Amino acid sequence: MHQIFVEHRNSYSKEKLKQLWLALYKKSTPNFFLSWSWIGNWLNSLDGEYIVCEARINDETVGLGILVQKSITRNIFVKSKQLHLHRTGNEKLDQTWIEYNDFLLAQGTEKAVRKSMVDHLVQSDEWDEIIIGASQKAALTPFHMANLNEQLVWHSHSYQVDLTHLRETKKEYLATLSKNTRYQINRSIRSYEKLGEIQLSTASSSQEALSWLAEAAPFHINRWRNTTVGSGFTNPVFVKFHQDLISKNFDRGFVDLIKVSAGKHVICYLYNFIQDNDVKFYLSANNYDENDATYKPGLVSHYLAIKHYLNKGFDVYDFMAGESQYKRSLSSMSSPIYLSIFSKPKLRFTLENKLRNLKDKYKKRSALSSQANAIKVILTGGQENASKDGPQYNNAKILHCEISPEGALSILNSVDYSPTTSLQSKNTNIIYKSGSINKAILSVVTETEVHKYSLPDFTLIKNYSLPCFNDLHHVFTHNEKDYVVNTGLDSVIEVIDEKDTKHFSTLKSSELSKYQPNKDYRQIESTKPHLTHPNFGFVLNNKLWVTRCDTMDAICLEDDSLRIDIGQNLVHDGMVYKNNIYFTNVDGQVQVFDTETRKLKLTSDLNHFIPDLEGWCRGVLPVSANLVLVGFSKNRASKKLNATAHSYGKIILIDILKHQKVWEVNTSALGLDAIFSILPGDQS
Repeated sequence: MHQIFVEHRNSYSKEKLKQLWLALYKKSTPNFFLSWSWIGNWLNSLDGEYIVCEARINDETVGLGILVQKSITRNIFVKSKQLHLHRTGNEKLDQTWIEYNDFLLAQGTEKAVRKSMVDHLVQSDEWDEIIIGASQKAALTPFHMANLNEQLVWHSHSYQVDLTHLRETKKEYLATLSKNTRYQINRSIRSYEKLGEIQLSTASSSQEALSWLAEAAPFHINRWRNTTVGSGFTNPVFVKFHQDLISKNFDRGFVDLIKVSAGKHVICYLYNFIQDNDVKFYLSANNYDENDATYKPGLVSHYLAIKHYLNKGFDVYDFMAGESQYKRSLSSMSSPIYLSIFSKPKLRFTLENKLRNLKDKYKKRSALSSQANAIKVILTGGQENASKDGPQYNNAKILHCEISPEGALSILNSVDYSPTTSLQSKNTNIIYKSGSINKAILSVVTETEVHKYSLPDFTLIKNYSLPCFNDLHHVFTHNEKDYVVNTGLDSVIEVIDEKDTKHFSTLKSSELSKYQPNKDYRQIESTKPHLTHPNFGFVLNNKLWVTRCDTMDAICLEDDSLRIDIGQNLVHDGMVYKNNIYFTNVDGQVQVFDTETRKLKLTSDLNHFIPDLEGWCRGVLPVSANLVLVGFSKNRASKKLNATAHSYGKIILIDILKHQKVWEVNTSALGLDAIFSILPGDQS
């Protein structure tokens, strides 16, 4: 790519900026919030100066961003000169709430130009902090790379319905929803039908759209009256912004207002933006009836709107950001979205951050009503070798535990294991990796063996080892056969009996395979480098799958056209739970995918709400729809992560929807420095 020249100045006229913006937008990926329809309207609401950051290649504009500078003092002693990207820092002005915020970038140049623009801003002495959001991860990446400190202000998910998938699979949308959601919708529809025929109408003109916006205001104000955010309809800036937006863009097909009614009874108004073939839901005004819980105005209206847009040939119905149960119930995929403050490394910000973390660390735990009972779990892993001689881990361990709602752990049973034979190299780790439970039998692997324990007494009923075993990571049972994830040979082994096996390679080409039939791989300390490093095996729709750590994905072993692009960081373990599959990234992220569509539904980065998080993230166990147990192994000196005296093995219960830590248990104190599996421990 040619050299990228970046400059910023505040001498742009609005007309010149408009022409530059419109020309660049034609070459960019469509984004309603970065279109002149939104940005131009936002600029008109400003009464102060703004800064334009422009990137050019060979005198052609390839990047634009508009920033507003604001000086603030917070927490009494912290002064800061801030830059806000396409925002102002003024709550009333920013209540219009931009989403998918980013620099406007020419298609095909996004990564390089975005990084150049951030690098340019970082070099400027005119500001201390830059605020960006609500934005997807790609927009934030260059800030993470620029030696800036991040304070996460807000984190949510943008929830979507994949209308194209529904159309291609010819599935009835209602049938794809959970049993409870279907019941709620059908019951509510029956209740509304008693008031008259249910109709979905769309505004036919900008005048009608403006009239419906005014009619929606009382419903919206009533819903948000007693909340911290309040209703935008009580803010004159917000109202004028949207009146202007509708007046200028309705006839261009960029705005859509929907009215759902039952007879003469108004159920709901929906205010949406149209971005190419995508629908962006911006606002709803629901007519609630506090005396009848069967009325679900939002649920019914979105259900009808989704069917409406599906029939009209749209590709995506995007609920956009905000954590609400109805969004999770009605959507089929999601992507994380953030609002962050990035600050330069200055002493006052460092002190402020330490004080904030200290306050969060010792803040009184709030009891979560959904966590009413104790949790029983089975943990597999190992204890670190205190000696410098021999393997890194020298004691394989299983703990059967009960943990109270407050995080107090008691051990119900335990297993310690060290091999008595010379099946493996003297420097091979003695550790229990990941396991699975099938028909009250726990199957678990060491690096060279498969062990089977009866539950709940943990009696060893079978163990076997094959010459091809090296650096095993997981075993699971399917159709009465064991499937062993053989990381050392980048493969998964189907074991029918100890003499009859079948090898599934996780490599793109069989020519890359290291496997030699007459070789005993148990005696080899390491076969690294692993090309894919398979970790966790599972079954989806009766097909075999496995995660690949180094390629950050999961592949179907029986159909090489099927793949889940997990991404974000190295992928380790997983767990299928109801209609979802949970994956861990080793840096402390949990990602949730839909088992049918294989699309991302939810993600939670523990680093964003647990200060100074350390460890290698592996095991995961969903406890409920919102509570998830996550395991962290103590950092090893051999890892690029720097192990410290503060590092220890631990399990953490998080609320994945609230992005909140509930409790943490130190497992190193129990002899588990490394944690692989977290499995259900209630086998009664």
